[in-house]
Amino acid sequence: MKRIMNIWIIGLFLLLNLGGCSSKKAEKNIVNFTRDDFKEQVILSNPELITLDDSTLNDPAAFYLMHDSIIIVQNQPHCDHLIELFSLDSRKIVTQFASKGNGPGEFNTCYCYVPNSNDSVFYLKDDGAYSYITVDLNSTLHSKKLVAKNRFQYNPELHYYVEICPIDDSHYIGYHMWYLNDSTYNNNVTALKKYTVNENIEESNTMEAAMSKYKYFVASVNDVHLFMNQTRNAFWMADAHKDKIEIYDESLNLVKTLIGPDNYNFKYSLPQSNSPIPFVGFEGDKSYKTYSSFTVTDKHVYILYQGINGVVDDTENLKPVEVFKFDWDGNLLCNYKLDRFVYTLSVDSKEEYLYCSTFKSPKDIREFVRYKL
Repeated sequence: MKRIMNIWIIGLFLLLNLGGCSSKKAEKNIVNFTRDDFKEQVILSNPELITLDDSTLNDPAAFYLMHDSIIIVQNQPHCDHLIELFSLDSRKIVTQFASKGNGPGEFNTCYCYVPNSNDSVFYLKDDGAYSYITVDLNSTLHSKKLVAKNRFQYNPELHYYVEICPIDDSHYIGYHMWYLNDSTYNNNVTALKKYTVNENIEESNTMEAAMSKYKYFVASVNDVHLFMNQTRNAFWMADAHKDKIEIYDESLNLVKTLIGPDNYNFKYSLPQSNSPIPFVGFEGDKSYKTYSSFTVTDKHVYILYQGINGVVDDTENLKPVEVFKFDWDGNLLCNYKLDRFVYTLSVDSKEEYLYCSTFKSPKDIREFVRYKL
């Protein structure tokens, strides 16, 4: 009897210690940080304006750099061609594609994603057709027309603003539009999931069908930025409304959470609406904006941080932003404090320059600038 009691006590002791170790491990994977925790604090000001040949430039919405030499221009939705490529050296147009329309090879809408400026591909998304295209840059430059390395239709329940991460020719990681981490306004879906290309693309899986399937429309308060490190098979999810970044492994297990630097704390509400489904908003009709763009290299992650925390959105007085630099382990390296509002990021291969899209007011023409890092 005494022996049984001793075994029971030892077992209980081991169980408690294992639980304690597990708890400590979980706590270690949550990093709460402030601006002072960055190894460097750098002020960036007076960037160089990059002016393109305006005789061929349409109405730009955003700019990106690739291969230290090519500028990708995403045009406004009313333009005939939604994507143009310019030479950084000559500032002249190289080619244009993604024609606006509903015919074969045309685009209803076109969002451009350039996660890595030194990669051989970039991505186009037509959310009207649920189409995601991997563009081969070198082949496109050679033929002077769009050359798709891969093209597939994605699940219509993915968020229309959020990037998609192709992991091979048959699968991709996507972010669910109806996900919200909230006990009250919860549609009982997971944030990230591995999907098969061209699967579940039927008429029953439309926005109208989803609005009868879920309780709350949450897409205006739940968007994120999603990107991956293909060498490590790691996925980063940077929240657009909370100062939180989550890092996942290839099995979509959460391995690290970065929280900071402003400790956002807000509540959701249901504004009065005649919509057939309740639209979730922020309490008090306030604005909360955190991570809004990113660019990566083999060694580093640069994420744009807006820092709008519980104020009424004022688009006529856009505040200067910051860019946080991390390594791929999530270690804090540098906080770049910019002198203006910018909304896209690119870096050159040597990480000597930061390229950005900017404007003073939404009514102004978009500009492309670069800062010396």
